[in-house]
Amino acid sequence: MTSRKSIAARQDLAREGEKPTGMYLILEGWAMRCRQRADGSRQILAILLPGDLAIDPPHRPLNHAICSLTQVRYGLIPHPHFGEDTSELPEFMAALWRRQLETASIQLEWIANNGRSAYERIAHFLCETYARARCCGLASGNECEFPLTQQDLASVTGLTSVHVNRTLQHMRKDGLIELHGKRLVLLKPDGLGQAATFDAAYLRWPPAARALVA
Repeated sequence: MTSRKSIAARQDLAREGEKPTGMYLILEGWAMRCRQRADGSRQILAILLPGDLAIDPPHRPLNHAICSLTQVRYGLIPHPHFGEDTSELPEFMAALWRRQLETASIQLEWIANNGRSAYERIAHFLCETYARARCCGLASGNECEFPLTQQDLASVTGLTSVHVNRTLQHMRKDGLIELHGKRLVLLKPDGLGQAATFDAAYLRWPPAARALVA
């Protein structure tokens, strides 16, 4: 790791058009990949939690930005060099491959969510985020950090802020969740999971890890 840095909330780690000089490893906090729209708003493409790597082709302009949602501490890891000494590459490349498979699987699930109702989309994203936060040590019991705003949720799910607000109110009335003080509480985890038809298998975790969020 060449360097470790800290950045405040809602700031850019890397801007669109920049050429990455390494891979961004999130050490603490929440970040996101996002793309600037013509109207100035941002479309959220992925949520990055501690342990996540933002891997992009070296020396090619980014077609998106990497931004912080909260205060973030991160490291910049040089892109692997495929020189003569490959003794340490197998384990490292296997770890990168596993991470990329997990990332790709999450992205496919987000695409599949576009065919679901607003209630199902939001419920699924809340289940996924809670599951990932718990595996990162950012949850306690049925509660986890949740720094995303309703506008962020709208960006993730492809809905309007008004639709998100109504759906969250519906979920509260159903006794499934609470959102307050940048915290998410799953009042009925099984009920929320059923509403989302959520199955953590796509996260590609071993069975023991899945059991933690069952």
